[in-house]
Amino acid sequence: MVHTGAMDTLSKEYLLDFYSSRLGLFGQRPEALRWSSRGQKARYAWITEVMGPEANASVLDYGCGFGDLFAFLKKNNHSVRYTGMDINPKLIEIAGRTHPETPFRVFDIEEEPLDEGMSFDHVVLCGVFNTRVEGASESLMNIIRLLYPHAGKALVATALPISAGQKQFDLNYIDPDMLLEFARQEVTPSAELLWNEGMDDFMLVLDKTTSARTA
Repeated sequence: MVHTGAMDTLSKEYLLDFYSSRLGLFGQRPEALRWSSRGQKARYAWITEVMGPEANASVLDYGCGFGDLFAFLKKNNHSVRYTGMDINPKLIEIAGRTHPETPFRVFDIEEEPLDEGMSFDHVVLCGVFNTRVEGASESLMNIIRLLYPHAGKALVATALPISAGQKQFDLNYIDPDMLLEFARQEVTPSAELLWNEGMDDFMLVLDKTTSARTA
C-alpha cells in the first residue's frame, strides 16, 4: 500500500508565497504558474482530447490558477459548465474577475470536504504540485483519492515523471508506476497511464465509464 497524507501547513504556506511572488513578477501570464504559453496550451489540448467533454458537461479544474483551462475550452468551442478551485486566493480573485460568467472558489479539499452531493462529469488536475516541496507527491495522491468520488465520468491528472531526462532541482517528479499502483489499489482498478510524445508529463486517467463496462 502506498502511503498518502496531507501536505503540512508550512509546505502549503510556502506554495502560497511562491506563486504569489511569481504573480508579482510575471503578472497574469502562464509564466506566473510555471508554464510557458505554448506548453500550457499543449497540455490543455491533450487533456481535452482525453476527456472529450461533450456539450454542457461539468468540469472541475482543481488547482485552476487563473482559469486558463476555461479560456482554452471556450476558445475551442467546448461549451462546458466549468468550476475552478485553487488554494491561492490571489489567483482565484484574478480568475473570477477575468471570467465572471463561471464560478471560482478558494478551496483546499485536504482541509474541508466537498459536499457529498457535489459531482462533476470531469475532474482535472493539471500539473498540481509540480513544484518541489515536502509532501507534494503524497498530497497529490491524497487529493486524487478525495476528489475521485466527485467525478461522474473521469478524473485526469498530469505530473512529471522521475524518468525525465533533464530535471530541475525545484520541480517535483513522481514515479508513474508508484502512482498507478496507488490509484489501482486505493481508488479504482481501472486506472491507467497515458504518455504523449514530445511532452515531459504523463497522465493518470481514472475513468468511471471504463469501470462500468468492465464491472
